[in-house]
Amino acid sequence: TDPALSATIAGLVNGDPESVISYTISRAEGEAAGDYIITPTGEDSQGNYTVTYPTGTLTINKADLTATADNMSVTYGDATPTYTISYAGFVNGEDASVITTPPTITCDYSPTSNVGEYTISVSGNGEATNYNIIAGTPGTLTVHQKEVGIGEWSNTTVTYNGSAQTPTATVDTDDLVNDDVIGVEVTVENIGV
Repeated sequence: TDPALSATIAGLVNGDPESVISYTISRAEGEAAGDYIITPTGEDSQGNYTVTYPTGTLTINKADLTATADNMSVTYGDATPTYTISYAGFVNGEDASVITTPPTITCDYSPTSNVGEYTISVSGNGEATNYNIIAGTPGTLTVHQKEVGIGEWSNTTVTYNGSAQTPTATVDTDDLVNDDVIGVEVTVENIGV
């Protein structure tokens, strides 16, 4: 909504009130952020005065729009996700479709990153015609443990020989990522024969 447009009349003499000059004010059309010419109009000759009508400027400033990184989670070894941003501050029913250049979003995660939490940062360098994009709170990428299972047992049937005998197991290598190697420790409980 525009403010009430008004003008100041200069050059009146003998205590004449501003009401001795009659004029109207309009401005160039447009609602986007930017500068708009304000134009006063009226008769050039009014009573004891010759009137000139210089223009003014109405400036519509950009609204502030906060860009916040969304929290995400992956499992160890997963590909880098597509990071997303939530915005707060849109007006007039607008949404992210009015952003011409999204802000940069970064995170130090890679598929070889260890289990833990990684900061997802948003810079305030995005562009939108009607908004100043401000970096909000960073998000968090949580890397969860990957589940692996026993892939193969061997030496599970033995013949009594008076010595301790232990079966062996291997981890299913299809479950491993990043060239990881996991050892398996097997314990045996005597359940009798």
